[in-house]
Amino acid sequence: MFTAFEGDGFGTWSEEGEAFGKAPATPADQGLLGKVQGFANDSLAFSAHPGPEATGVLTSPEFTLNLPYISFLVGGGRGSDGVAMELVVGGAVQRSARGQGDLLLRPSTWNVSQFAGQEARIRIVDQGRGEQGFIMVDHIVFTDYPNTKFPAATRGGKPFEPGLVATEVIPGVTIPIGSELGIFATWDDHQLYSPTALCFDEQNRMLVAETHRLRYGVADNRAHRYWHTDDIALTSTDDRRRMHEKWNHKFPVDSMTEKSEKVRLLQDTDGDGVADVSTIFADGFNDLLDGTA
Repeated sequence: MFTAFEGDGFGTWSEEGEAFGKAPATPADQGLLGKVQGFANDSLAFSAHPGPEATGVLTSPEFTLNLPYISFLVGGGRGSDGVAMELVVGGAVQRSARGQGDLLLRPSTWNVSQFAGQEARIRIVDQGRGEQGFIMVDHIVFTDYPNTKFPAATRGGKPFEPGLVATEVIPGVTIPIGSELGIFATWDDHQLYSPTALCFDEQNRMLVAETHRLRYGVADNRAHRYWHTDDIALTSTDDRRRMHEKWNHKFPVDSMTEKSEKVRLLQDTDGDGVADVSTIFADGFNDLLDGTA
């Protein structure tokens, strides 16, 4: 390991300009451009601390090239001149890498075997401006092998998953970055009521369990203390049925079978992502002893 870009500073690397700040960036610092993905451990070198218009250079201390490969993670702008990670040997840039125009760091490897034994430095340069004027680098490794396995992202040393983002489809709902949310069925258009579980059949149709008895037919013991002793003594479903018949004058059995749970079948026959057929697949789940869907 040459540099992991972890901690509260850049160590022996020298800093010029404002782009990289005074320390590696963490996920909390990255809200300006969006959620960065693909970095290793807790933080990375990220050249947009004050914004993509800032410029700067990080330069490593001098080192001797003793191993044939340098592997690292790199991301950021690709269409802006003056934005790159560079290997400088003998005062000249011998290798260069940059991102692919997004916020994903990807593994990259330089074969440096031809420079074995020579002195070198690594520069991370951001002299670009505009939306593509930034670079991200992390986890620089000197190695004998070109297929380095990089650690996953963490937060405080614990596994970190990229955050959620808001969606305009349903106010207040957040979804994973890169995903989409759509409304498949509603009460107004499909009479879908209080869905509690769903599955798909072999024809890719959706089966939804609807609960209609949550407030009609399923008694909450906290509201019926008079049967607590009987309820505790129950040993079978027949005992429970007899208990409810016993207390019918307090809580009518008919009210417990008034509503039925249902299984609704929803189909999208034209493939537009919205159900266009809504039918009842199964009904009659209103026995005295039936629970909610």
